[in-house]
Amino acid sequence: MNADAPSVLDVLQHLIEDTAHQSVLYLGDAVPSLAVETATPLQAIGSQQLLPGTRFDLDVLSALPDADLIIVGDVLDACDSETGLQLLAGLRNQLRARICVLVPDSAPWQFCDLIGLGFKRLANCAKAQHAVTIYSYAIADYNFTRKWNNARFWANPELFGKYWW
Repeated sequence: MNADAPSVLDVLQHLIEDTAHQSVLYLGDAVPSLAVETATPLQAIGSQQLLPGTRFDLDVLSALPDADLIIVGDVLDACDSETGLQLLAGLRNQLRARICVLVPDSAPWQFCDLIGLGFKRLANCAKAQHAVTIYSYAIADYNFTRKWNNARFWANPELFGKYWW
């Protein structure tokens, strides 16, 4: 673990303050105590309400309260890989504005699993004697506009944007 690594609370507080979220939902039992000066309400859904044996289908995920930012905390610690992928993919597919996932280094999750779901590595952090990696998914910056995708680079520029196949 890197001694210069920021704490999880510092990264989360910075993320909440910078993006000015109106509401934050935390999935897990160990709710971080954030001293957010912007009065952002932090609502927690304990993992005992979601696990064990919860199948994260559309009904369970749509029953979650609406929030601008969803922080997936220690709820993933009790999940196997398939259940965790269901949860993350389901949240992503519901077009939630922003999702942050706290992944301890001891978890079975790998970098490729989360990158494959469209998450980006946000920070490597220190949390109570072990390392945690924070991944983030935001629908607003998921797919950037490419410079080459315009009429200038098409064989028939007059047809650009006219036909979809």
